[in-house]
Amino acid sequence: MKTIIKAKLKKVKPKILSLILTVKISSIIILGNQKTGTSAITHLLADYGGMSKTVDIPELFSPVLEKVISGQISLETFVKKHSYRFSKDVIKEPSLTFLYDQLQLIHPNAKFIFITRDPRSNIRSILNRLSLPGNLDRLDDSYAVNPLWENIFDTNLWKIPNGNYIETLAHR
Repeated sequence: MKTIIKAKLKKVKPKILSLILTVKISSIIILGNQKTGTSAITHLLADYGGMSKTVDIPELFSPVLEKVISGQISLETFVKKHSYRFSKDVIKEPSLTFLYDQLQLIHPNAKFIFITRDPRSNIRSILNRLSLPGNLDRLDDSYAVNPLWENIFDTNLWKIPNGNYIETLAHR
């Protein structure tokens, strides 16, 4: 029973706080591809500096991300609706990397940090996280990709050339 209540509160808290809190326009925003070390750097920077932090924005996960990227939902509308996530001193969300131009307009006084990692190591880390091999022409049905990660292989979403899954990750 306690676990159920905690889970409900965890979902409701951001919604309630988003009604009260406003977007901080001078945050430090950490961007980069998934598995580049953005989470570790965010935790170190915020914890060492005594700053508040947002590490990942679950409300931006699929299918909302696809709607924001396609313009069905404006990033500005999304940010205002989820102001709790954007009210922190340090904000980290890898998917926002691809929305940098829009994000910069919403957070005009923000400092942006772009984390990069050797692409080969980055791709290997993603494949390891998803338990995928790196030597196939394509992934067949025996490889189930976690739904939260499926969109990183969507060439149409990212407007990148079609290719196998390794080429898609390399283009991203």
